Amino acid sequence: MTVTSGEQVEVIGRLRAVVFDCDGVLVDSEPAHARATSEHLASLGTPIDPALFDRLIGMRVRDQMTIVGDLTGHDPTELFAGRERRFWDLLHHEFPAMAGAAAGVRRLCDAGFAVGVATSGTREYVDHVLTMLGVRELISATTCGDDVRQPKPDPECYLRTAAELGIAASLCVAVEDTELGARSAAAAGMHVLGLDRRGEGIPSAHQRFEDLPSLVDHLLP
Repeated sequence: MTVTSGEQVEVIGRLRAVVFDCDGVLVDSEPAHARATSEHLASLGTPIDPALFDRLIGMRVRDQMTIVGDLTGHDPTELFAGRERRFWDLLHHEFPAMAGAAAGVRRLCDAGFAVGVATSGTREYVDHVLTMLGVRELISATTCGDDVRQPKPDPECYLRTAAELGIAASLCVAVEDTELGARSAAAAGMHVLGLDRRGEGIPSAHQRFEDLPSLVDHLLP
């Protein structure tokens, strides 16, 4: 959906909250996710086609492991437990904060925006990310993959976050880096800004940006 410059100004002017996805937006964790899955499967003697990650991106890890289990014959619960151990090991060795994430959250809060997070990640993981970024106390609402019955692209995640913020979804802007997440936010009625660092396009985003600082600049006067 394309929005003209005049419409952009009108939309941005009435927004009251910014709701961030987590992976690929606040933290550059996708390489660690892919590595954890591929290395765990390799330890089981089951190499995985790298192209499969394009299909899995943006999904809850449990749902990813269900798909991988169906393809490989491994038990999804055991796959999830094993790749989570590997993922946390990688995360504890190096925390890949997204450039401009912490500063962006602080700037938005200082400007009067309420800030929330709507993610497919687990509660433990999201709490870790927000703590490591030093912005946990600035986040007014968080919905995780554990909290919803229907994962993205269903709008439940974003609708729950808007309800917890006490702000209508139509007055929220969502920041997403995947088409799956953008569809979720758009279905909830939010204005969607895409963080398209890979230049692959996010069709359901109203506008796209190459980096987080320029996206935040767009929202602020």
